[in-house]
Amino acid sequence: MNIPSFLNKEIIIIFLIIYVVVGILGFIVSSKRGSAGLISFSLVLVFGAVMHHYFKLSFFNRLLPFAFAPSFILGLILGLSKYEAKAEPIIDVELKLGGKIRIIRNIFAGVGVFGASRSGKTASVIYSLLLHFQKWGFSGLVYDYKN
Repeated sequence: MNIPSFLNKEIIIIFLIIYVVVGILGFIVSSKRGSAGLISFSLVLVFGAVMHHYFKLSFFNRLLPFAFAPSFILGLILGLSKYEAKAEPIIDVELKLGGKIRIIRNIFAGVGVFGASRSGKTASVIYSLLLHFQKWGFSGLVYDYKN
């Protein structure tokens, strides 16, 4: 096996550590996001191998395919994906508004509903919140401020 001269033991170890870290992140992402995470991680590996094959004589072949490109591509793919975590049963409220499900996260931090006069805030949002509170046996105060 003919190893290029710039690949000494330290660089190989660094690249292996980077691949292990990216591999663990890929596994975590695939377990949380399903096949989209696994596909994106596979694309990162393929891109790294292709970049290493075609750019062997420059500085970029040391960092681009093994460090920057996988991190950039994985971040880009995961950042552009429209994944939203599932609602936690007690602290998150799922509202069915206009055919879509909207999630209010962490209602213990407080909820403020703002809108124009007679815009349907009570019928759409507050009623759904009250149903959620009743379902989970919450007690509290609902303050409907009118100016």
